[in-house]
Amino acid sequence: MKTRSPALLCLCLLLLGLSLSGCARRGADTPLPSLGLDGVTAEQVLADDTHGGFHGDGLTYKVFRLDGAEAEAAFRADGRWKPLPASEPVQILIYGVTDAAAQIGPFFTDEQGGARFPAVENGWYFFEDRHAEAVDPEDAGAALERPSFNCTIALYDADTETLYYGALDT
Repeated sequence: MKTRSPALLCLCLLLLGLSLSGCARRGADTPLPSLGLDGVTAEQVLADDTHGGFHGDGLTYKVFRLDGAEAEAAFRADGRWKPLPASEPVQILIYGVTDAAAQIGPFFTDEQGGARFPAVENGWYFFEDRHAEAVDPEDAGAALERPSFNCTIALYDADTETLYYGALDT
């Protein structure tokens, strides 16, 4: 009987490990750390992701219930969060705008083309332009001037202690 090479055995084990790693389910994959909310108690209540198409385009939309006191402290500590109402460019991205001549947006939409984010009056918002051409990641106006979007928006409703998160890639 021939003995097998230890190198061949190691190679087989490596290939098995790599093939099974694709089957592993990721744990609590949340965007909270990237929003400066990694220490905030949160419960995810909804998750929808349409990415996976051509070049990974799509919309990730998630909803979380947060501990209000922890969230408020985190928003005040992280300068990227701003009190509502959101800036006009962010409102266009979220809800769209219509006048007599044209309609622009919304860009964060559900399957029927309606605005994905609910109307929130009391709370905070976050915007990050992740586009390769972005000069200022907090400038939503510049994002509207490009033909493609790679941006993140989050709204926190202080009345319901609910965080709405969206990441759009086109």
